[in-house]
Amino acid sequence: MAREYTRLYSIFGDSPVQGEVLFHDRFEHILHWEISGDGADYFGELSPNYAFLGNQSLHLKTRTVGTAPEDHCTTLHKSFLSPSRRVQASFVFFYPDTASIHDLEFAINYGTIDDMHSCVVLYDDSASSWLLENSDGAMVAIPDSAFTIKADCWHRLTLRIDFLTNFYHSLQVDEFFYDLSAQALDPHPALTWNQLSYWIRALTDSAAPSQVFIDDFILSTF
Repeated sequence: MAREYTRLYSIFGDSPVQGEVLFHDRFEHILHWEISGDGADYFGELSPNYAFLGNQSLHLKTRTVGTAPEDHCTTLHKSFLSPSRRVQASFVFFYPDTASIHDLEFAINYGTIDDMHSCVVLYDDSASSWLLENSDGAMVAIPDSAFTIKADCWHRLTLRIDFLTNFYHSLQVDEFFYDLSAQALDPHPALTWNQLSYWIRALTDSAAPSQVFIDDFILSTF
């Protein structure tokens, strides 16, 4: 008798994870993260005001003195590439009000210190759609990716990258799935590197500060 094929999933937060879980952070501390930004009064700190899971989340806010377009507040997590070389990165984000909604960038840098490359997805608030960085280093629109971030609401972003084939795989935001398998990554040399870094960046698109809360960050294979 034939045996029915089953595929096992683990549930982390509200996210089904098909492969091996490499890292899961509910931001009970920020020892795994580095914070940087423009100006003197940006901040990235734990906040009990909003939490998707647990007691708090990571609050990123761009500077409020001398605010200018493209100011940023960035959090960075450093890691290593798993042997499967297929990476799924997922997190939830929350804007407390419509005035704080600006551009949001998620990037994965890979390679060596002397030869670093990146794959990037960006929410363009002015166009209410998603962009990605193509193999030429240009930011291009993801087709049919119209999306409006809502205030006072948690959204989940999941990005899958296949470093074996050197292509994006997919982007999912809430229930909206975007097939990116035709999009090549920035070319890199032979796969002799294993360093990865994950960047979540709040960006201003006007002369008003941006703030966003981040929670339930999950790295896994797929």
